[in-house]
Amino acid sequence: MNRHFTLLALVFFLWGMITSINSAIILFFSQYFAVSWQQAILVTVIFYVAPFAVCLPCARLMARWGYRRVLQGALLLSAVGALILAQAVVKSTFFGALFGMFVIASGVSVLQVVANPYLTALSAPARQVGNLSLASAVNSLGTTLAPAGIALLFRLSPTQQPVSGLFIGLAMVALALMVGTTLLRLPDVRIAVRTPPVANLWRVREIRLTILAIFLYVGTE
Repeated sequence: MNRHFTLLALVFFLWGMITSINSAIILFFSQYFAVSWQQAILVTVIFYVAPFAVCLPCARLMARWGYRRVLQGALLLSAVGALILAQAVVKSTFFGALFGMFVIASGVSVLQVVANPYLTALSAPARQVGNLSLASAVNSLGTTLAPAGIALLFRLSPTQQPVSGLFIGLAMVALALMVGTTLLRLPDVRIAVRTPPVANLWRVREIRLTILAIFLYVGTE
């Protein structure tokens, strides 16, 4: 379980870094692409719009394909999005960068949906809360280190833009983690669940309150 936990903890770390990087490069987008601040902030808007497109189908995909394949697909999607964004920066294509960010955000959204229950399913009952708390701390570490890392990256590369290389590096990390799920023989998990229509979920008071709490939390974050 230790190596499997380490792999999933690195997934938590990766999406924490990507989430933080997304907000940290808004100023770069504004200056590099010579767009207004309102246009540059679309990078963040797209990042938080993407979950509405991909999160709902995740439950069905996880039940049909299993957690491991969905996790691998999410890592691949994140890597492809990072490569698209890196190429868009090289080509100075702002809309291409926005599209790349949407693809990355879609991958990260799927990672968030699958990684939490996956880690819980692979943990012993007595370790589930502790493992999730530790993985969440690793995720927070990624969000903390990313801005400092970007500042250092720009400091060491004052005459050229390092963002394309940054996203190529993130793509390589995502692909390495995807390969790691096979090399480390990450156990698959399949849970047969019946997914009710979304309209029915809104009738459950606890779900409505949970959605409101998460909405306020993300807005504050």
